[in-house]
Amino acid sequence: VAVPLTPRPEPERKWELDESELGEAATGEGFAFTTPGVLANAVFEGGPEAPQPPGLALELMPHQREALHWMLRQEALPNRGLNSLFWEERTWADDGESYFYMPAGGELRLAEPPPCRGGMLAEEMGLGK
Repeated sequence: VAVPLTPRPEPERKWELDESELGEAATGEGFAFTTPGVLANAVFEGGPEAPQPPGLALELMPHQREALHWMLRQEALPNRGLNSLFWEERTWADDGESYFYMPAGGELRLAEPPPCRGGMLAEEMGLGK
């Protein structure tokens, strides 16, 4: 039975991109390959919260527990770790050999990207670090 789908409402963005700071970089199809474009593509809009870590003296705020949950989920990624979010393994049509492509950066490489683990929590000033 076919049922028409109701489109989901667009989620409210919690961030804004100040295009006045970008100049010509904000226009055209090349924006996705600029540093602001790559960063805008990787924005985290929030999600589930991790439990308060045992042994931590201070109580984490909700946004900090969201960030902790996100970071723990990233650490659990298989194979290339964080690089698996950015790099795709593809094959050449003529010989079937593999290469690696990062769509967000428009980069291609023949060698497999190394595993990438670890990170840094960088919040805005005044958020209670």
